[in-house]
Amino acid sequence: MAKFFLGFIVLLGLANTAMADDAYLREFSRANGHLRIAVSYLRTGNIDFAALELLDSRVIWSRVADLKGAENLSNIGSKTLLAVDQSLNNIDSGDTKSARRQLLAARQDIYLAHVAAGLSPFEDCIWKTIKTGAPIWPFIRNEQKLDNQAENDRMVTAVDAYRLSLATCNRNAPAAISSNPEFRRLADSALASLVKLRDRVVSRNYGLVFRYLIELRSTDRLLYLKFG
Repeated sequence: MAKFFLGFIVLLGLANTAMADDAYLREFSRANGHLRIAVSYLRTGNIDFAALELLDSRVIWSRVADLKGAENLSNIGSKTLLAVDQSLNNIDSGDTKSARRQLLAARQDIYLAHVAAGLSPFEDCIWKTIKTGAPIWPFIRNEQKLDNQAENDRMVTAVDAYRLSLATCNRNAPAAISSNPEFRRLADSALASLVKLRDRVVSRNYGLVFRYLIELRSTDRLLYLKFG
């Protein structure tokens, strides 16, 4: 009887944890949508719209902070709520660059907290891909660095890492996202361009490298805005 009761308690605990995870992931998806739109608005200078998105995000993160049954998840809400408030304060003071940096840092903290909690929402796969691609973009401003063999090799490594990460997201995307026309356009275009970019860099045929970099940077930003 005692063993049965202990087993029941364990199963009940697992069920409660699963329910807390599901509730958190629903709220995260909504709040994160506002967060990434705010980041985009801050990048383009639409300060008022960014603030409105953050205020909407704040309402949802407040609910996450009050989640019962999973302290690690409610802590994510509390920490993100603080970052959102700090970002709003910076917007009010006119320091939009710091406001945007705070939100991106908060998104990375959320990602790391998800890894620690064993959570893997699809948005995190895209976020990881975006971070993986970061070493590529400096070449837009300094394409001639590719003439150096070490820099050329570094670019190839970065392109391979980005393509592998995006291919993983593409392969593991939920059906609703995988069949989404916008995701298909962005993912397929990026994967094809990455192959062509790599070939150009490896062969040192730099004629179209700049064009591929510009196209990929635009696609990268849209992938984050819509799905990250």
